[in-house]
This record gives sequence, C-alpha cells and structure tokens, in this order.
Amino acid sequence: MLKATVIGHLKLLLAFGIAIRPFANAVANANGYFPMFAAWPQPQGAGTQITLTYSYINLLDGSIINSDTGEAYTPAEIRGMVEAAFQDYALHLPIDFVEISDSGPAPNTGSYPANDLANIRIGQVPSIDNANAFAYFPIDPSAGLSGDIVFNASR
Repeated sequence: MLKATVIGHLKLLLAFGIAIRPFANAVANANGYFPMFAAWPQPQGAGTQITLTYSYINLLDGSIINSDTGEAYTPAEIRGMVEAAFQDYALHLPIDFVEISDSGPAPNTGSYPANDLANIRIGQVPSIDNANAFAYFPIDPSAGLSGDIVFNASR
C-alpha cells in the first residue's frame, strides 16, 4: 500500500516541478511545451538534459509504518520506492537523478539557504492536516525549500 502511495505522491508532486504537464485548457507554445508555474533551469534550453540531486532528510528513520503489516518500512524498502519513481521520470524526461548525503535542516522548519544541499530533499513530519504530502515548487534555486517533498508520517 505505501509503495503505491509513495510512488503515486512522488509522481504527482514531482510533476509540478519537473514534468511538462498540461493544465486544463492549457495550450502548448510554439516549441510544444506547456506553461509551468516553476521548473528547474535547463541552461542548454528547454528539453535538454539536466541533473538533479536528491537526499533523504529523515525519511529513512524507521517511523513510516506499513499499514498492512504494522511494521516499519526498512530504509532499503523506502529507498527502493523513491528510486523507482525517479527511474520512471528519467525514462520519459531528460533528467538524471543523483543521490547525495543530506546535511540540511529538518523538514518543514522554515526557509533556509540552498548552499550545497540537494535540489530535492525528501522527508516526513508526524502529521499534516488533510494531506498525505506536499512539495515546494522549484521557484528560486537559492532557496533551500525549492523542490523539497514532505510526507505525512501518520497516513
């Protein structure tokens, strides 16, 4: 159950920052791309290969419980689910995903500078009202929150 949930949420959340996803009544521009609220820069032009780094904030700490078994997911299981979602994206988009170590602040603790942190930091908090997860648009590459994904550990 969590595998489908994690992959489904990652795909949905990442779509806002990475995928070229049409909105209702959206019309593609002359190059065939749909307007986006925000996206990571593609220095060589739209549709060219980019590399995005990702890290696990606290997602692997053993607090995510499999609702079917009542047992905590292992770090290997969670890592496998996240990597499967990134692999799906990499099959269809010009993006290389590279994992790096995380050294930033806890998730959902406010703004912070990006410095040398991952483009996408993935974590969890004990509870989010009325949501399974949320993500920050990659609006400003110098802002640490840009691209972060935060899951609700209680769902």
